[in-house]
Amino acid sequence: MATQPTNLPVPSESPRDLKFNAGKIDEFVTSLVNTYVDRLGNEHYTIEGLRWLAQQAIAQYGWILIDSFQTGADITLPNQALRDEDTGEYYRWDGALPKHVDAGSTPASAGGVGVGAWLGIGDASLRAMLAASTGAGLIGFGSETVESALSTLPAGKKVYDLIIVYGQSNAVGWAQDTPGFPTVIHDKAKYFNPVTGVIGKIIKAIPSSSGQTSTGHGWASFANEYIRLTGRGVVVVNGAYGGTAIADLAKPATPGTTLYDKLTAAVNSAKTQMTANNLPIGNTYAIWNQGEQDAVVNTSASVYRAALNKLIDDMSTDFSIKRFIIQTLSSCYLYTSEYKVARIQQAQRDVAAARSDTLIGSNAQTRFTVNNGLLQSTDNVHYTQRGYNIAGKQLAGSVASINFDDLAAAEIELDLWGGMLSSGKRRTKLTHVRVKKSGGSWGVYSENDSTGSYTQQGVDGANLVSDKVQIPFLGAGSPFYSGEVVTPNRAMQQFNLSVIGAPVTIDSANGVYGREYQVFANLNFTVNSSGGMSVSGGSADQLAMVQGCVGAVQSGSTVTLTLKGGACYQYPVATAFGAGSIFANGTSTTTVTINFAGGATGALVNWPNVPVPLSAVPNGCEFSCVAFIGSSTD
Repeated sequence: MATQPTNLPVPSESPRDLKFNAGKIDEFVTSLVNTYVDRLGNEHYTIEGLRWLAQQAIAQYGWILIDSFQTGADITLPNQALRDEDTGEYYRWDGALPKHVDAGSTPASAGGVGVGAWLGIGDASLRAMLAASTGAGLIGFGSETVESALSTLPAGKKVYDLIIVYGQSNAVGWAQDTPGFPTVIHDKAKYFNPVTGVIGKIIKAIPSSSGQTSTGHGWASFANEYIRLTGRGVVVVNGAYGGTAIADLAKPATPGTTLYDKLTAAVNSAKTQMTANNLPIGNTYAIWNQGEQDAVVNTSASVYRAALNKLIDDMSTDFSIKRFIIQTLSSCYLYTSEYKVARIQQAQRDVAAARSDTLIGSNAQTRFTVNNGLLQSTDNVHYTQRGYNIAGKQLAGSVASINFDDLAAAEIELDLWGGMLSSGKRRTKLTHVRVKKSGGSWGVYSENDSTGSYTQQGVDGANLVSDKVQIPFLGAGSPFYSGEVVTPNRAMQQFNLSVIGAPVTIDSANGVYGREYQVFANLNFTVNSSGGMSVSGGSADQLAMVQGCVGAVQSGSTVTLTLKGGACYQYPVATAFGAGSIFANGTSTTTVTINFAGGATGALVNWPNVPVPLSAVPNGCEFSCVAFIGSSTD
């Protein structure tokens, strides 16, 4: 503008300012620029700018979707989006509003596509941009195609890892068509069929080179999870055979028709087919699931370790495997003795711990039971399909970790270090309780005690019943005690006391079970011809305990000793204390008579394993119990 305004304060009546402002009014009304500058240098929105600002505000409320270019419409708001029926894409109008669209239109015929016209707002536009030659630039890469960018990622490379499965029937897959086989299987989850020589997508009925065929397995679950974690494809070659000891799965001295020979032929054929089908071979892994038969035939741990080490060496040489991965023998305890199963499990762990090329890939199956629905009730050996899925998924995580970290041990093996292993047959709790007598009363320690002794969870207090301490354990079902250690404290040992535990049903109707503990004493005291008793050193607590355990009644030259805490099945040893002689005679399990003769006035009595009434136990006595407790119904 040619007119130069003044710097007079607002409002100014200067003719120069009035003329300048007339031009600014025209700029405010007709300009297509969003802002103008007043005579004092301040910026303001024009009408066009206010329109743009309103459009931005309206757009924040989301899109209003309407139909369609083909049926015709009137667009009056900037956040209205009109659908193109031919492509399913939605477009907003970037030009002046309102915008009329005739029926039978397309975005191209109704104004064109681009800035100031129709702009796509849906995923079709995004797909088009990503498909462009520079589409990778939209997701943080350089100006290249998305396919080219993804090919640089390890998970995006076209590579298939060869999975060699060997062992017994749980390696074959013996789910017996129980429900749960994955309904969705990844396209990169493949198996080699040794019968047809063809590689195909994993199915339920995978044939083994041994001649057996799966009725449900964990390899689909394994492959799905493995592909999700790594992006790498999988080709499974199965050579397992049910009911076979490790000796029958070994490599023979000379080639023949053994199970190992059949597996070797299948692996070689699978590699040939992978090459022919443009399935680049990545890593080769051997998966071992076996041991039930060796537990049955009582294979020793040393023999099993030697055989497994030899097998790993042979498979490493023959198949160039990256890792030999063990699925620990499952909880088939009803199939054979529990200690025989534990022997094989430990041998497998020992081998994995000693070798850098071998690891434990899954432990989940060691905790499968019929009650938790993961072991079949028909044989107590084979997993249900749900069990196979769980074991397969856990195994996939272990194998995937090798690809990323080249680990010598899987994360699940960390559970084997720094802790105590118990049988996987049932849920087992390590429970500790410490019982004390204080102020004439019995009770259990809590975490609030300042002595550092406390009772862990799983114990529901302490009850006194018939001179026994009853400890109810929390948990349903009849208990199974796999071990117990009872330790008296120093005070109890000074009084020559011991504690013996036994199982007890506390409330069968409500499923309350526990242990009850009885105190026993090896008593040592003197009794005179009048029935008076004394103890060595004159300890008042010791004497009170003896008198609480034994009553003495004198009649003539005879003193009758009667136990107050119940029957004892061992005779006391009584000798004359001083001159004369005495004669002891046991009349029952609770009564002994002592006859004094020849001027005898005292007898020294040693009476072992005497039941002690709880009221007779001195204050300060306490004992602790550590027990492994499970449910026999598991």
